[in-house]
Amino acid sequence: MKPSCKRADVYVVELHQNGELVVRRDEVYFNDLGAVLADLIDDGTWRQIVIDVVDGKTAKMRKAA
Repeated sequence: MKPSCKRADVYVVELHQNGELVVRRDEVYFNDLGAVLADLIDDGTWRQIVIDVVDGKTAKMRKAA
């Protein structure tokens, strides 16, 4: 991610992956910068619950380690 200032309090935000430009947002005002960055970075996976089922044997092995 590469924010750069065009003029006072107005930014350009670019999101790059493997050297390629993926998303570019022009004229991002300072007051909106946090929301724009969060929107670009947050893929929402933190909202998903992940459950790993561990059988008794595996749990005993972890306690022994």
